[in-house]
Amino acid sequence: MDKIIREKCRNLLDETLNSLFLMERNFLLLKSSLLDKVESILDRQDGFEIIGEIYSLSSKSNDDEKREIIKKLENFTYKGTALTELLEFIEKNGSIIIKEKTNQNIIKELKDNVKIFFTNNASMDLNVANYCKNLFTLYEIFYTKLYKINCYLYPHKFLHTCEISIKELENLNFDRKKIIENIVENAGEELTSGSTKLSDVCEKLQINKNLFSDINEQFDEIYYRRNILTHGEGNVSKAYEKHVSQKLKKNYIKNGKLDFPKDYENTIYETIVLVIFKLFMATIYREETSVTNDDISFIEAIIFKVFYQTEKWNIAKILYGYLRKVRFSENCGYKEIFDVNYMCCLKALGEKDELKQHLSRFNVQNLSPIFKVAKSLISDNYTNINDQIESIYIGIKEKSDYICAKDIMEWPLFRDYIRTNEFAKFKESHNDDFKLYDTNDQEFKDGEKYKSYIIKNTRSED
Repeated sequence: MDKIIREKCRNLLDETLNSLFLMERNFLLLKSSLLDKVESILDRQDGFEIIGEIYSLSSKSNDDEKREIIKKLENFTYKGTALTELLEFIEKNGSIIIKEKTNQNIIKELKDNVKIFFTNNASMDLNVANYCKNLFTLYEIFYTKLYKINCYLYPHKFLHTCEISIKELENLNFDRKKIIENIVENAGEELTSGSTKLSDVCEKLQINKNLFSDINEQFDEIYYRRNILTHGEGNVSKAYEKHVSQKLKKNYIKNGKLDFPKDYENTIYETIVLVIFKLFMATIYREETSVTNDDISFIEAIIFKVFYQTEKWNIAKILYGYLRKVRFSENCGYKEIFDVNYMCCLKALGEKDELKQHLSRFNVQNLSPIFKVAKSLISDNYTNINDQIESIYIGIKEKSDYICAKDIMEWPLFRDYIRTNEFAKFKESHNDDFKLYDTNDQEFKDGEKYKSYIIKNTRSED
């Protein structure tokens, strides 16, 4: 395979995942800001009165009555309260649906439900809808570029039906590289036009669609939902009814319209990421090629930084699980690392039975001492753990088969260990190595500062 094109393929994945990361971060910031606005209003002394008026507004069906209540709300005066923003929010999003309660806890129920409304309402649905469309557009851009890369890598597979005139051949001096480039650039849009449904994309890229059997059902739902969001008004289309599974329709349709259930944004994010990743792997790992050490090093680094260190455990688990089944080059050295990170994800997700099975099969007898340390940490076996770490610890330097301060502070393998008394003792012996990390801070011990530090330092280029 052409080394330059292979690198171009890796760069495409890197750029796409960076864009996905930024999209998700911006969406979560927007969601968080809405909740903060609600909290600030509900925490005010007269917040209950506002809740009562909102509740009253939600139960009115007559527009004149609603306008009367809104006018009454406008007469409220609160120091520092952004009431106009609240009113605009209510007017834009229509009525607030709160189930009636008749018991003594009605105020608490109302307050809780108002919070739920502000994070799961028409406005939030609109934001999720836009997020959904943007993620899908990014997938389509990735596919178009990836198709061109496949044409460069495997012209005999992808360009055998393309035509080019003798005159054009003469102008290109019958140079094979220039001819391929000319065909790809001129016919690229035509070659990738049409449906971007996963089954059709697999056919165009000549990839076995069974590779996506675990996510194809969910992807189809996203595909037909995107079409509705782009061309319709939220009403369920005939295509959606026909092609989306009964199980998903039961979860996603309410009163003939598409619903955005809790955490749907996570579902679409994970699905799009997995599709993009598998399309990338299918490109660099066709039958006539093998994954090189450079490819594996790149893939491991990007999963580690984008998903594993930022504690996206489920998607990291799926990706590491997939990589554990890939046929590596001889003496690649990454399989055991993937095993360790996979088990760390299982532990973080609380999948104890599966973790126990993997730990029992993880034989470290003939492996580097670092894997013996890893097995002890994953098993929460801290007996003599500092002695084990000390035997392969090299301070602030980074070296294969050894552990440095950065590994301890940034590898999620150590995330539980660094909150123990054992680590406090270890740190005391190597205090200068850990100056960058304020591990005595309670927030760090609770995990929040640790997580924010990791996110900041793994995505600093953003």
